[in-house]
Amino acid sequence: MEDVRIEFEKLVENLHREDYANILIFITHHTKEVWVMENITQVLNTLFDNNDEAKLHKSDFKNLEDLMLKLSDVVIEQRVIKDERAKKNKKLDEIDRRAERARIVELESSHNQKEFNELERASDVAEEEIDEDLIESLSKVNKTFKSIEIAGQIIRNRHSTLHKSTLQNLARCGIDSGLRFLDFFMNLVDESRESMINLFEESGIDNGEDENSAREKANKFYVQMVFNIVGGIVLKVGNAIGSKEASVIYEMIEREDKHESAAISLIRLNIELQYKRSLNIDEINKIVKKYRDNIFVVRLIKELVVQHIYMFPVKYQDKQKLSEILNLSVKGQRRLDQIKRAKQ
Repeated sequence: MEDVRIEFEKLVENLHREDYANILIFITHHTKEVWVMENITQVLNTLFDNNDEAKLHKSDFKNLEDLMLKLSDVVIEQRVIKDERAKKNKKLDEIDRRAERARIVELESSHNQKEFNELERASDVAEEEIDEDLIESLSKVNKTFKSIEIAGQIIRNRHSTLHKSTLQNLARCGIDSGLRFLDFFMNLVDESRESMINLFEESGIDNGEDENSAREKANKFYVQMVFNIVGGIVLKVGNAIGSKEASVIYEMIEREDKHESAAISLIRLNIELQYKRSLNIDEINKIVKKYRDNIFVVRLIKELVVQHIYMFPVKYQDKQKLSEILNLSVKGQRRLDQIKRAKQ
């Protein structure tokens, strides 16, 4: 048994590799050993452990509020659900193809380690210029999301056999590791804000824009980039850790959260939309009221709801209610709904 544990720890240590992650998913699906679960949660707890869990409170965006107001409003456009699903499936297929190519390259490099080492030795100058901290951080990011995905797989595969407290602890550890990475990212972009905006501004000027116009566009590009990445991380964590059957677990996590973290509320909302595929208007109204002064969070809620409307059938009356709650425009949508019903 000791040999098995040693080999398991080797797999965990190299969790950022796709093949190792797949083996771990297989093992966790077919064993009830307590130490396996403990090992996974231990890994989750050590990732980005120098950071706090991001809360996404209003104070976290005090430097972005003015810029957020300059972004265009979120609206419900006239889109056909079938077309939107086809677009999403196409994107997912492309992501899978890229992941497969990356896996093949990774396997080839591991099988040709000797040649790889020779190439490394021949690139001493380039190697000196590599930021080792950056490489370590990127590896840690990959390991974080692989770990969250494994935790999510365990929850989805064993929700009926594991004790509720074990599931809750596993889900909480997964969510917290993702939020610590989010805190790491937000600190990073905040520290480099001026240099990034200056870089975007210089690019605009080089393309013939005047200084004022280039600066304004640079500010908008910066805040939109931050918003998209923060939103993407929240979505990624929710999609990875979520489960339809274990929805009560995420309710408990949000209810027991002492910090009233907007990030946890958003993750739970995303899990509800992604796995239950239904809009709880009362719940959305509740979360919007709770964070109505947080421009960043309310916009993320709008984006989540609008994307759900694009992907799943929602009654026109419900869209009207949501438009009032979220201050969304649904202009022209009723006519599109009538056309879709006529075709069915």
